[in-house]
Amino acid sequence: MSNPEESFAIHEGSLLIGGKLLQFPGLSLVKEAGRGANAVVFEAIDQTLNRQIAVKVWNARGFERAQLETTKIAQLNHPLIVSTHYFGRVEGHPYAVMEFVRGCSGKAWIKSNRPVKERNLVWRLYSRALNFIYNAGSIHGDPHLGNILVYDASAHVYGHSALYGEYGLSIKLADAGTSEFWASRGAILNRESKLIFETAKRLFADQQIDQLWAHPARFSHEKTLEVLDTLSDYIDTVNGLVDYDRRSMNAGVIVELILKTPLFNLDVVTEQIRSTGITTPDRFARRINQKLFRVYDLMSASDQIGPETVSAYSSVRNHYIKSSINVDKL
Repeated sequence: MSNPEESFAIHEGSLLIGGKLLQFPGLSLVKEAGRGANAVVFEAIDQTLNRQIAVKVWNARGFERAQLETTKIAQLNHPLIVSTHYFGRVEGHPYAVMEFVRGCSGKAWIKSNRPVKERNLVWRLYSRALNFIYNAGSIHGDPHLGNILVYDASAHVYGHSALYGEYGLSIKLADAGTSEFWASRGAILNRESKLIFETAKRLFADQQIDQLWAHPARFSHEKTLEVLDTLSDYIDTVNGLVDYDRRSMNAGVIVELILKTPLFNLDVVTEQIRSTGITTPDRFARRINQKLFRVYDLMSASDQIGPETVSAYSSVRNHYIKSSINVDKL
């Protein structure tokens, strides 16, 4: 077995590990594509089929669970998840042949100051992929930005209908499974929830998430994903194109979202509305006061977010959190 700290180097299409040359049947390694604590991923050529593929090679730290991880990932057949084609061993070294995605990680992608609309699209695709995994009775294990591969889908080059909206981009979720084999099931589920929330915060770093949103630490990973979908919808709405004829409608949409998932800070919502111009603070205030206090006539509702509004919304939030956590425990 190789030591995790030993170098992995390509030599004429083969892999040099600790002075030992490994040749993968029918494959020619081209360059390193990514590296983690347990394995290294290489861009490679399948010489038999003449196509680009990715080859994941585990180091000694990942030897024992390599096949279990690969078996789990191979069951996740979905257009938003990286496909796995083959698992094998060369002189005892485990490796997997996977789909090659010509794109970049989410960590690299967000550094180029992408528009809010594009980041919302990435979140929605990420959420869709995770929901598929959860509905299959599994978890991802490492759902962070580094495992979101963002690519140009305008030519449908990956064999599925991936042209979403006007942006022509899509994602592939990679590395589903690398942490599920921890001893503590509770620890990995807590990690799943935290990484989903961290992904949202990083995708929407310019949206004051820490001030705008009060995220309960005890929410399950499924509930975390569900409520953050509402946050994504809110961000999409509040950053939409300003249309003066639709301000009343926009105020109603925003109120529906923040009551559907009452984890928002009303003061920050008001400031975001004021700064973006998507609606007006008084329209927003009237609609949420009408809903909270069950006022029949909209124009009779207060056009201010006062202490009574904040208190009523806080009560709704507390009830929502309590009921959500109780449902998660069932």
